[in-house]
Amino acid sequence: YSHPRCPDAVRSSDGMSVDGKGGFYGRDPVSKVSNWRAKVFAAEGGDDKKWAWNQGVVGFVTDFMLERLPWSFRIEDIQLGERLTIWYGTKDYDAMTLGSPWMQSLVPGSQIRVVQDGKHSFKSEPKYMCAILTELRDQARSQIQGTD
Repeated sequence: YSHPRCPDAVRSSDGMSVDGKGGFYGRDPVSKVSNWRAKVFAAEGGDDKKWAWNQGVVGFVTDFMLERLPWSFRIEDIQLGERLTIWYGTKDYDAMTLGSPWMQSLVPGSQIRVVQDGKHSFKSEPKYMCAILTELRDQARSQIQGTD
């Protein structure tokens, strides 16, 4: 979001950074996220979400901050080519459906995978996790064997 050429549509789609209801602006993210976590553990069912929150709130807060702070590298300088794949689902948050293709366009030769009807947590589904890990494995094997 801090990229100088980040499209306005991507930046404004980040509902977590807005001032007002629901956003983190002017609020302590740890206490806000702790409230979300408490609601998940108080609810019946939802074991997949309970598992994700089991470690606490630091992971979520860290991801949130890293996505929004300026990075120490330029995305355009990434030289992984086809070894970089960006995944998103068609039913993901707007920030992802708008931002993923834009970020992919900044890395020459990179790939994009669009999961039809995938929501933000699609990667938790075994078939998608398997596809992601298989692709990473195959890329690593290719590098080791020098076939890249």
